[in-house]
Amino acid sequence: MTAIFNKQFWLIFGTLVLVELASASAFFYWPLAVVCCILIFVATVYLALQSLEWGIYLALTEAVVGGFGYLFFVPLGNFKLSIRLIIFAAVILAWVIQLIKKRSWSEFKNKYFMALLPFIGCIVLGLILALVAGRNLKDIFLDVNNYLYLGLILPAIFSRPKLESIVKIILAGSWLLAFKTTLVLLFFSRHWAVLHDDFYNLIRETGIGEITLITDPLYRIFFQSHFYNLVALILALALLLFIVNDRRQKWLLGLTVWINFFILLIGQSRTFWLAGALGILLLAAFLIKEKRASKIIWLITGLAACLLTGHLALNAVIGDFSINLFYSRLNQGDSMAGVSSRSAQIAPALAAIAKAPLFGQGFNTSITYNSSDPRNRNSANPEGVYTTDALELGYLDIALKMGILGLLAYGYFLLLLLLKLYQKSVEDYRLIGLTIGLVMLLAIHMLTPYLNHPLGISYLIVLVSLL
Repeated sequence: MTAIFNKQFWLIFGTLVLVELASASAFFYWPLAVVCCILIFVATVYLALQSLEWGIYLALTEAVVGGFGYLFFVPLGNFKLSIRLIIFAAVILAWVIQLIKKRSWSEFKNKYFMALLPFIGCIVLGLILALVAGRNLKDIFLDVNNYLYLGLILPAIFSRPKLESIVKIILAGSWLLAFKTTLVLLFFSRHWAVLHDDFYNLIRETGIGEITLITDPLYRIFFQSHFYNLVALILALALLLFIVNDRRQKWLLGLTVWINFFILLIGQSRTFWLAGALGILLLAAFLIKEKRASKIIWLITGLAACLLTGHLALNAVIGDFSINLFYSRLNQGDSMAGVSSRSAQIAPALAAIAKAPLFGQGFNTSITYNSSDPRNRNSANPEGVYTTDALELGYLDIALKMGILGLLAYGYFLLLLLLKLYQKSVEDYRLIGLTIGLVMLLAIHMLTPYLNHPLGISYLIVLVSLL
């Protein structure tokens, strides 16, 4: 692999910084948002027409740093036209134009697209069942629209992105997320910003993440895109342990490992912590398999150092060295509300699935359960009775709406992708981190839905494009 931290990396990082500044400015001055959206659409179409791989790069970059996809948006009544939708439309448009020009249909026979077709059929069936049930069209669309992002799989198959460029995008994006997350924690812990002020609204309205007070001055700063910090952590570790020998590159990869470890501490996602532990165990197993077990000591020592110095750095940022992050996260505030709410979904979800186990009940199917979330359980609703069509238990959500057939169809595609990645990673160590990233994504989806969201689907699309 060529040098990772070269001019291209710093150009990507610098561009992302400028985009962030433009995003913040556009939030407070909406005409600028309109201009930025138009420029990004035109630039995406132009670049994708020159080479379709650029469309995949831009879609991935937006997913890595964009959270729910509203870094830029144009308000159209009650609807917000997001930059994610704009980039998606631009890539699809460029692909269709190229398809018409080339008149080549061979990529439609690609085995990954063919493997995904049964699941696409299940999505269509879930949509039909929802329409037959007479559910609200807007609610059905809001439930199914994330799966539409799978439409990028064909442009991805047609494109030929470079692995080095994909790695640089993920690592540069993780650096930007790290800087932004740390800045948000600093502002709130030092009370330079408070909940519901303009700075808070900027984070929430642009769909970046969540800010929750754990115990003053410790806040939980969680961005949905932190998934890519988790991938970047494992990716950087794998490159350090298997690929890179240049001293400067090693130092910068080591810094990347520390930065992403630190951000995962700030994000305080127990789901990500568990997935990260799984990823590290898999990395250690791969070291043993490839007869590099001696490096496990370096792996353990390095991660222990990251944990110690990362916690001290967090204490320094919030200005309180008496706080223990793990005790506060697990024992104070509303730390158990998420766990109990997830467990409370299991019984009603299984009961609803049992009514139509094979094909599911279609999109916008809801369940009702007693939530422990303080946003739902209050004086007006002491039992916390809550109805939702968005289950946090991702695989149960698929089974509820598309049945066991939907689970099996998606599972077949994911298993094929994983097995092929593993086979290639044995031959090409550069893929080890991305392969483990897929395993972590599959694990995360059990407790936090990502495989039915552009953040997770983008990762799948990139993996398909590399294969």
